[in-house]
Amino acid sequence: MPPFTVKGTFMQKNTHTHSQSIVMLRYNTGRFDYSAVIRALRFYYPIGIAPSEGQRYEEHIATLKLKALIGRKFNSGFYDSRWKPFQQEVSTRLQLPVEDVTYGEDAGYGAAIVLEEVKGPGFERRKLLCFFASMLGPFSVIAGIDQSAVTVNGTSYFTYNLLTVSPENEYADYANTLLKMMKQRFPDHRLLPFQVWGQVVDGLELPAGNGPCSVFEALFNDVLQIERGKDGAIKNVPIVGDEMFGMEDWKVRKRERIEANIF
Repeated sequence: MPPFTVKGTFMQKNTHTHSQSIVMLRYNTGRFDYSAVIRALRFYYPIGIAPSEGQRYEEHIATLKLKALIGRKFNSGFYDSRWKPFQQEVSTRLQLPVEDVTYGEDAGYGAAIVLEEVKGPGFERRKLLCFFASMLGPFSVIAGIDQSAVTVNGTSYFTYNLLTVSPENEYADYANTLLKMMKQRFPDHRLLPFQVWGQVVDGLELPAGNGPCSVFEALFNDVLQIERGKDGAIKNVPIVGDEMFGMEDWKVRKRERIEANIF
């Protein structure tokens, strides 16, 4: 059972907005620098061009770069020599099963730690701590998901009870241990806060997509399923935790702020 596709728009007050030509992300540019994320999105996606435009999208240089990169996903050495062994390390350290959620067509690597699993006739509930690493840049994400599934006549219907976006409650100890392990194994990777990876970018679409997608979908994969209404509010799952968790890695240092003001 797959964990959770981020849909919709993340609303944030008191932020600066980048122009459409350089990818719209909402954040305070005086305090944070997510330009590496913006560069990755621009480099690998034809912003403003939809897959429905056919050849114009498919033959765009950004689309070709993305396809070439994903084509090397399982023979670049990272998956077999680093990602799979890391999953085993996590499983051994936490004494919990870890499931691989890495798919060939996606732009990242993923895994889910099974914290709790309850099964009954036609019913299943799971608590998962998911972690991801992107192929498009040194970016990572962790998130806890509490989900249920009811199976009727061979068809499973999923509901999402809770999405935890920072180390909280029953996820806290496991998440903190996982974060330390990720920092040791992937020291160049920076954790993206939900405030950023939960944003949907106008003009950004996946090759197999149908409308604007989230930063998470573009950088990692589409296993995180959150539905948002037209007003931007999340419809299908409550969010728990600090949506800015991970922001420390993205703060603009004082010297950089001074230089930015000078130049």
